[in-house]
Amino acid sequence: MIGRQKCAVKYKFRTLWWLGFAFPCAFSFVGLVLIWLIYLTPKYNLFAGVIWQPDFQTMEGLTHGQLPYGPWAAAGSKTIMVQFGKVRSVVARGNQGAEIVWPGKLGANTSWQTLAAQAGQCNIIVGLSGIYQEAEARENFDHLVQSSLDYIEKNAYLGQPFAWYFPVEIDPSWKDMPNLKKSLSALPRPLWISAYAGIKKAQHPRRIARWLLNNLPKDVGVLWQDGVGAHSRTLKNSVKLISALHEKLGTKRLIIITESFRTNHDKTTRPATGAELFDQIATYQKHFPQLQRYVFEGPKFFGWPQLLSLKFHIALFNRHSIYQSLEAKDKEGCI
Repeated sequence: MIGRQKCAVKYKFRTLWWLGFAFPCAFSFVGLVLIWLIYLTPKYNLFAGVIWQPDFQTMEGLTHGQLPYGPWAAAGSKTIMVQFGKVRSVVARGNQGAEIVWPGKLGANTSWQTLAAQAGQCNIIVGLSGIYQEAEARENFDHLVQSSLDYIEKNAYLGQPFAWYFPVEIDPSWKDMPNLKKSLSALPRPLWISAYAGIKKAQHPRRIARWLLNNLPKDVGVLWQDGVGAHSRTLKNSVKLISALHEKLGTKRLIIITESFRTNHDKTTRPATGAELFDQIATYQKHFPQLQRYVFEGPKFFGWPQLLSLKFHIALFNRHSIYQSLEAKDKEGCI
């Protein structure tokens, strides 16, 4: 009985020691690490822009016309791209055909630039009318062009954004590209469109580059999805493909969409870890230092945990001296 009492006292002492000493020390250590990562490590220009894909999940909690906010300015981003200004989805909490319209009618003193500032960004690329389902969007691209023109007219009071984006994604399997090329001539400039390529081995990088060059107007820019997050290609193969695109399109017409997610075996997605993004960013900076990188997708896949994890890897495991070239030299704010 006495032995049991001694064991109970000893157990209580250990518990009190953990609560009174070990836990506070652990929390303090974590706090110091966070302060070091946020304030004492260099700021890196990891991305030039961030992409937001409006859906019912990310719009929850946002007020009318509001943009989501994340640590993207701390990652070097100065441009936010809203993938859709108007989008119809058949998956919307059981409400088939529900539509998202952003930003909606706002006050007279509002502009696209003031909206960008909500997300800590200097510029905004405004997405036009789209449909979430790719096959349906391609079948109705003529209708989406007209709907986009209506959207632009209704939001003319917001002024001219940094650029426009037509949200019908293209890849070499689409046979109606010549008609899309004609339809895109009706949309205002600057104009961007996104493209990707699947995992077919027959798709040689130079063939894909020629396909893009021949099937898009010369004044339309390409946001190229690198395919690393979706496991469409390895980082090495991604470099080969982007190199061919860069040769044909040039620097001003090409932006790399850096996929900051990873697709799981069950087709679900998760945010990429800092370790996974570490080599991805360094590799693109090494081979294409003049090309801009946009991170996809900001609100879902690149928040503070991902940025801090990435900075931790840069600080402790910097095998790439290339990151020194990414240290921010410019002043804070918009120039």
